Amino acid sequence: FRLKDKAQSVPEEFTVQWYAFDFPFGAFLPKMTDDSAELLLWDNTACAHYTPAVDPHRWTKGEQLVGTITGKDFNDFSEWTVEYCRSRPGYQAFEVWDRPLLVSTHQPTKKWASSNTCSSFTEAALDYLYQLGADFSSGKQILRRSYCPLISKTQPTKVNMNDSKEAMLVRD
Repeated sequence: FRLKDKAQSVPEEFTVQWYAFDFPFGAFLPKMTDDSAELLLWDNTACAHYTPAVDPHRWTKGEQLVGTITGKDFNDFSEWTVEYCRSRPGYQAFEVWDRPLLVSTHQPTKKWASSNTCSSFTEAALDYLYQLGADFSSGKQILRRSYCPLISKTQPTKVNMNDSKEAMLVRD
């Protein structure tokens, strides 16, 4: 993003990214905690990371201007980002729907579980910035989701990993 009104305390360009601390093993796939593979460890801790610049070495495919916002919108977005992190502290790679289409003419798709990835953070952030009045007039496609939903006719049930019988069903 680029700021419309240049304030001295805020850089003209910046990047905000969603990170899983322990990716891929821990957040996306479990780690085995001992040689017998009896214990699986999930650590899906995640947060947003702000960089007061655009790093060309990190983004090797080039940078693309997404839009422009005002300094006030930047402050509102910063507060929104903190609340987003509070309400979604973990990385969740999977979405679970009741059908393979998000839109249906008969009835809405049930979303049993929502993802919380870099893509879903970006989607939510762009939506919020649009509501604030961000200028997206570049005319370029800016949103690409990188996920594949799991399909389940019924709502998934939570597995008690402290119950050895339930935990065994997950591993086997």
